[in-house]
Amino acid sequence: MTAVPPAALDRSRAPAAGRRRPFRFPRLEREIVANGVELLMAPLPGRGLIQLDLICPGGAQHETAPEAGLATLTASLLDEGTSSASAMDIAGRLEGIGGALATSADWDAIYLSAGVPADHGERALEVLAELASDASFPDAEIARLRRQRRAELRRRSAQPAFQAALQLATAIYGDGAYGHSLLGTDTSITNLDRQRIVRFARRHVAPEGATLVAVGDFEPETFAAHCSRLLARWQVVESPGAPPAPRPTGDRRIWIVDRPGSMQTELRCGQAGIPRRHADFAPLQVLNSILGGKFTSRLNLSLRERHAVTYGAYSRITGRSGPGPIVLGAAVANEAAGLALGEMLTELNRLREAPVLEEELADARDYLLGVFPYELQTVGGISRRLETLAVHGLPDDYFADYLARVEAVSATELLDCARALLRPEETAAVAVGPAAELQPQLEPYGDVRVIAAKAVPESAEGSDSPPRYLTINRLESYT
Repeated sequence: MTAVPPAALDRSRAPAAGRRRPFRFPRLEREIVANGVELLMAPLPGRGLIQLDLICPGGAQHETAPEAGLATLTASLLDEGTSSASAMDIAGRLEGIGGALATSADWDAIYLSAGVPADHGERALEVLAELASDASFPDAEIARLRRQRRAELRRRSAQPAFQAALQLATAIYGDGAYGHSLLGTDTSITNLDRQRIVRFARRHVAPEGATLVAVGDFEPETFAAHCSRLLARWQVVESPGAPPAPRPTGDRRIWIVDRPGSMQTELRCGQAGIPRRHADFAPLQVLNSILGGKFTSRLNLSLRERHAVTYGAYSRITGRSGPGPIVLGAAVANEAAGLALGEMLTELNRLREAPVLEEELADARDYLLGVFPYELQTVGGISRRLETLAVHGLPDDYFADYLARVEAVSATELLDCARALLRPEETAAVAVGPAAELQPQLEPYGDVRVIAAKAVPESAEGSDSPPRYLTINRLESYT
């Protein structure tokens, strides 16, 4: 290939985007198998792999505040033994066929996942069915994972980013659902005994409302027959009941988590957004891309490029079954915390005041349209999209139509979306840094409350060797 001479490159403008390649989301099939479990399949012949995800609708939204961390701790224990197999036996069964096993939880669900070569899909399904129906929760493993969780909490609690995320969650949602960390607290983890864990599992790791997502190289009719046979022993023990609804506080308040000696400030602001299944979620994703969802976003151009007070600023929307948070954040120089918060609020208001320019909208659309197929190159990437369909009750054609939906978003629609969903007057803010320096800067923006950074005590249960793993892959920045 002939290199382009440097003189021939026009560096005064960005290169034009290449031709967009056509993309088609995989064909989906649904079937009800044993005990009412729904099977959601995306057959991909020739891939040589199968990804299985058993989804139980019993996430952390079912916890009370004193039980914080119960869902993720329960999930971590699901593969630590059954009545007939130890944790090592279970791990060996998957590793022996070249597979991988994971258990996890988020606010909406508990997940048991396995990825294996296509020839061993039935054996992987057998393991998942056994864990779901017969997890034994050994006392020794509970004690070990509690030690690991408390050690992880001590480590993370020293991080300003963790402190900011946790305090913002509490500011937005109070002491109800979404208002605490998925990891729990030192006190709550200490009090989570085997009885509470078993009861939570009996209620929420159950076939009622469960979905098995299967993506990869398999024949649907044969695989569905295996599911009916292997899941037959999984029975409903206790009805889970409906989770309590998150109740956003709507309180415009600024919290300073005092951290004397910090050389920079972790700054966050945010509000409750909309459920993932809301009709305006796709326009909100475009709006978020413009606000802070990509490197050339308004927030990053303001705080990094114009004011030079941070290495990077961002905004993020989180899709949950309830009104997930809309969060803006940056790590900034202490002396610039007031300026940065002012810019964040200004950018929120700008989106409500005037339509975005067509060039800016086209750039945001192109970014989302370009990234979407890139995230679907593996069976795992497709499986995660199917999880979203299952957990949030979205129609089968949601992602098949997603690109067209994003491409059709107009500047007028975005303005309407911003005015309906962005509420700067209800935006809570958190700054983790030296209060003496931050308070005078932040007082012009609202009622300021100063609290001390919370230290997690050393574990009374003793130390433990480094964990083999910790189920944190779905923790959404710790909260």
